[in-house]
Amino acid sequence: MWGPDTQLQEHAQQYAAAHDGRHPYTDAWPWAESIVAWHAQHSGRSPRMPHLEPDERALVVAGIAESLRLEMARGHALGDIALYQLRDELLTWLWVGKEFPSPGEVGWPAPSGPHADQWQALMDLVRADPARGRIITRAVRETLRDLCNYAAHRPHLPGAAYRELMDHRFRTRNYDVVSLAEVAPTLDLPAPVADPDWYEGVVGLVTEQAA
Repeated sequence: MWGPDTQLQEHAQQYAAAHDGRHPYTDAWPWAESIVAWHAQHSGRSPRMPHLEPDERALVVAGIAESLRLEMARGHALGDIALYQLRDELLTWLWVGKEFPSPGEVGWPAPSGPHADQWQALMDLVRADPARGRIITRAVRETLRDLCNYAAHRPHLPGAAYRELMDHRFRTRNYDVVSLAEVAPTLDLPAPVADPDWYEGVVGLVTEQAA
């Protein structure tokens, strides 16, 4: 059973054991950078996107990386994360969810690795200036909302492949979901997934079997 008091630390330990000692936040970081870079090229997409100062871009990257880390701790390989769930993850943990731990507490430990300082900078801002922290959180959510909306058009699934993939998904599991791997070709990243067959026909996608 998932529980916020233990899940993040246990997942980080298990992930590190299977990935040469790396923290999941470390592997989430390149995805977050690519998502923010993609969004910068489409900055007119969301009228709800708040104005950001130049040095706040790194905080948005940190927030998206943390959103990915939180979703990974629910047992999802990076590529299998559902985009409609990802967009609200940081908002839920920081501001909306009830009885969630605070950043830095036992239930929400800081990550280790090369990007731990960026995580800390984000959480320091949230504590010191909640109003600005909410703006950064909104920027994270709107960036991920735009990615989710873009992905919903299945940009890397031409018509015939889309029909074949939907047939496969509903025949094998009786559901469909738009996940991060389906936009991995746009982000130019290989996607760790639990079942590469789940993505058969996605043009340009390079999958990796998730450890």
